[in-house]
Amino acid sequence: AAGRRPSGATGGGKARQGAADDLEAELASAAVGARVLTGRMDDNEAKSIGAPFPMRSVNLKVDIPHRFLKAATDQIPAELTPKDRDTKESLLSRLKADSYLDWINGYYPKFKAGMKQNLTNFNTAPGSKQPKRRSESVVVKPEHTYSGSDGEGWGQKIWRLFNYTSCQRRPDDWRGAPMSWAWFVVGLFLWVACWPYLTPISRRMPPTHMQLLFYYAVLHAVMNAHRDNSSSADIDRFIQGEELGEEGHPSAGAVNSQRIGSNVMVLTLGTRPMTFTLRFPPKHNLTVNRKSYVVSPRCQMHAGFCTVSILDPVDDLTFTHGAEFEIVAVNDRKASWWRVAATWRWLQAAEDFYSDTRGLRLDKAKASKLEGYARSDEVFPRPSLEGQRQRRSRRAAGRG
Repeated sequence: AAGRRPSGATGGGKARQGAADDLEAELASAAVGARVLTGRMDDNEAKSIGAPFPMRSVNLKVDIPHRFLKAATDQIPAELTPKDRDTKESLLSRLKADSYLDWINGYYPKFKAGMKQNLTNFNTAPGSKQPKRRSESVVVKPEHTYSGSDGEGWGQKIWRLFNYTSCQRRPDDWRGAPMSWAWFVVGLFLWVACWPYLTPISRRMPPTHMQLLFYYAVLHAVMNAHRDNSSSADIDRFIQGEELGEEGHPSAGAVNSQRIGSNVMVLTLGTRPMTFTLRFPPKHNLTVNRKSYVVSPRCQMHAGFCTVSILDPVDDLTFTHGAEFEIVAVNDRKASWWRVAATWRWLQAAEDFYSDTRGLRLDKAKASKLEGYARSDEVFPRPSLEGQRQRRSRRAAGRG
């Protein structure tokens, strides 16, 4: 898309042009293939399992050329790979010290251990089953020094990137980094492989945002049933024939981040598969609490190595989705089980992110939402970035 580009992670212009020519030749030769593992269903099949709507999402096995996939996965630090002898404590100790991951401080009251000022640090909390994350975006505006007057950050180096908002995280906790060329290429291969199953909106351009989700079996990681860009209230409006509109779901003072009507593509890597499950409401009660949603084997997908699950935006309204490990027995290798889910989206909301901390620059509107609350990076300072935070505080005090 015009004006959208990944960051220059492979060197100078000649190296980039060579890589682009190589990629174009690979794509032209149809080297990326896809095989359907779980396909869409029709109305009759939906009726046979008691689903009020047919499932439109699919699961594919994709063949991405090894050298392109390796170039991307080689960027994941070795410290993040789980080991056979890992315990919760040893793994969390490494995750805490690693700056590759997003430093996440969310509001999850059920994780009482380690909570401070109603926040829990997902990177270090032993009770958190949330996957660890890293967020990358194509570049909307290259790195520059902020010189505006709308909120904080004057004189700081920032990138303009697409932002994916997250439930139960305040805007001062959202993170973003420029997407590397290697991961952009993987997304491009997926875009080509998944093309027949994408909506018209997702076909207009390659995905603009990727979030790596790291699921660790030793931490009992799971993704509970949820919706990405819809809510149960939308079902009521849908039933009444109301137009859902283009605004989507604002979160914590920010505009809706995901393009309405776009897909989500999830590429699975790692050593242990998970089951991706879409749950649906009973036909006789579409607005029932989602805890009462129905699970059918027909709506479950095997998320194994180099499979890609394509979530349809209609399914995000009429189903919930989640994932859990396919663990059939416990043995001494469980500690080394993990799944890396490269999650690709088409986003529409651009924000400023600091180059050093990867945190969101707060404009005046977002800063007003935090009045009376301590900033999350002050409640849980990131060890690897603490020195940078202190220098920023001193600079701010000097300007005051």
